[in-house]
Amino acid sequence: MSELLIGKVSALRQKHNWVHLSASLSWAIGGLLAAVLAEMLADWLWEMPWVARAAWLGGAVALGVWVALRHGLWRVLRAPDLDELALMVEQRHSDFQSRLIASLQLTRPGALPPGASTSLVRALVKETERMANGRDFAPVISSDPLTRGGSVLAVATVLFLAVLTGAGQTADDLLKRALLVPNVPVPRQTRVQSLSGDCVVAIGDSLTLKAQAGGMVIPKTGTLLIRTTSGTSQSFELRPDPANAKEFSRTLANIQESFSYSFRMHDGRSRTHQVIAKTRPTLLTMELRQRFPAYTHLPPAGKNPGDLTLLAGSRLSISLTANKPLLAGKTESSAGNRIHLVGSNQDYPLTLKIDDPKQLTISDMPLPPGTRGFSVYLLDNDGLESKDPVVYPIDLIPDQAPTIRVTSPTQKEELLTARAAVLVGFEALDDFAIGGLTLRYRIGAAKMPEMPAENVAKGTAASQSATAENGDAARAVDGNVDGEWGHNSVTHTADSDRPWWQTDLTEARDIDRIALFNRREAPERLHDFYLFVSDQPFNSADPAALLKDPKVWSHFHPGTIDQSVEIPVKRVGRYVRVQLRDRGVLSLAEVQVWGAIPAPTTQPEQAIELDTAGTPKSLRGYYKWELGKLRLVEGTQIEWWLEVRDTNDVTGPSVATSEHYLTRVASENQVRAALMQRLGNVWSPIEDVSQGQQDLNQRLGEIIQEKPQPK
Repeated sequence: MSELLIGKVSALRQKHNWVHLSASLSWAIGGLLAAVLAEMLADWLWEMPWVARAAWLGGAVALGVWVALRHGLWRVLRAPDLDELALMVEQRHSDFQSRLIASLQLTRPGALPPGASTSLVRALVKETERMANGRDFAPVISSDPLTRGGSVLAVATVLFLAVLTGAGQTADDLLKRALLVPNVPVPRQTRVQSLSGDCVVAIGDSLTLKAQAGGMVIPKTGTLLIRTTSGTSQSFELRPDPANAKEFSRTLANIQESFSYSFRMHDGRSRTHQVIAKTRPTLLTMELRQRFPAYTHLPPAGKNPGDLTLLAGSRLSISLTANKPLLAGKTESSAGNRIHLVGSNQDYPLTLKIDDPKQLTISDMPLPPGTRGFSVYLLDNDGLESKDPVVYPIDLIPDQAPTIRVTSPTQKEELLTARAAVLVGFEALDDFAIGGLTLRYRIGAAKMPEMPAENVAKGTAASQSATAENGDAARAVDGNVDGEWGHNSVTHTADSDRPWWQTDLTEARDIDRIALFNRREAPERLHDFYLFVSDQPFNSADPAALLKDPKVWSHFHPGTIDQSVEIPVKRVGRYVRVQLRDRGVLSLAEVQVWGAIPAPTTQPEQAIELDTAGTPKSLRGYYKWELGKLRLVEGTQIEWWLEVRDTNDVTGPSVATSEHYLTRVASENQVRAALMQRLGNVWSPIEDVSQGQQDLNQRLGEIIQEKPQPK
């Protein structure tokens, strides 16, 4: 077999394949470019929808692939073999006279029959090689198909580049649309872009749709085109924003159904967007359960949302059901599903149930002081929040302070010897539990001067939480009880949360009582208020904190007062405060602090803690107070009183005090004389009186012992 002949004929086959493959690809690419140009022109003229552009592009690609396969790959697969190519060469070069094809065929294995002369074949091959050497077989395969395909590709490419270069951004946008790039509008003299996009709106709400105009022409008006899901089409005029002539907007009120919309300005139009109208999340059911403070020992109780009168310090557990699934979490514009406490301005998140996103719960939600109600805010998966939530009122009732009354002795002043015993009888009562009972006393000088009571608050340095309407705090200590606002002697705070008024008596005073005079034409300004007395400056503006301070005496007055009220204090103090429990305006005509000056004590206050045998709700009994342990001398006087406190560890404890009693230490003769006078000058030995008193004590009740002190 001749390698020369085989090589020259095989080269023809390679040329055949290359020519037809290149020609077919040139036709396919050129045709595709032409089809894209035609699509760009048609889209610019008629603004073809996405489906039409997709069909056009798909058809062009399919046609190009068919051309490449039919006129390229198919011809390669059906290319002529070596014998056919040899015949084509002999037809062009007739002098071969079948030598070429004979040389190829006779040199193949098994081509010669047995006995044939191989020398003749070799001579034929050499002759053919001599004739083929130096001859170019390439013109046998015509290059005309490649020339025609290349010309088509060149023309299409030049035209395509010329359009892209000459038309600039317009051609770029048309090309993007032809290649199905999303969100590219047809380029016009006016480019219209929607600023609102797709959105979800609550049924019944208003929606403002905005668009921006660009390009060579900025129109003065535009049109908003909408089509509702029910098939109704509407158009609305657009006006530019006075602050920005390129921005246009239109507000649609009371939206009731979903719709699609687009903007048209001059020759431009935006893409179509969707507005989905949905219902807002609303509350269907609510269950509430009150957990009382632990000190009450009361079990949890169900509550009606319309009747939320709760003990201060209670907590609420709430279970809710919404009308639709809700979102777990927050968004940029919403704090999510939550409870908002009105008055204390606190928010607490609601927890969605995993198996039912319509169910929400919150357990043991605290109710801070000042809370007047709560609202429920819901957020669904579309970002829609409940609107204008109902406020469920809450009335936090403070735990009432316990009461204490001394039942024995019956006289507020009595004479006793230094070795005598005072049989202190008492009755104490609390709504829930008594936490402690204390006997407090002060040992005074031998002779106490009788001081007339006087108003020690007059002219002192008064202040208040905030002043409004020129109602200065000093008006309440100017000595004028006139409650008429127009007479310029009434205070006035700003409307705030738990406003207060207070004064400094300059030094500790023995306060007997405090009188408060109200504003006449607006008595509701002084309602549900606390009265605080302290030896030290008040360290908080929160009544709850002051109620927990054992060094601060407190009294709560529910409701309002008509003209004035006197509140017994019976303790030493320097600082006096009046403070509302809730939000409002506090006005006072006058505050009078009545007491003797100076405080008549020569020794600090002392206390004896009595054993209450647990924490009962009521307590009645006696305590035998041995004066002999105090080592008193004649002429000494003891001021004493009882103090009871409850077990409130949330907003308290609350403390109440009894009236103050005075015991004077005297000689036996002086005591005997006092007893005789009390018994109506009936002479009786002191021993008989003492024995009768002991018998009476045994019949009156149980003796309360002093609580053992830790060692």
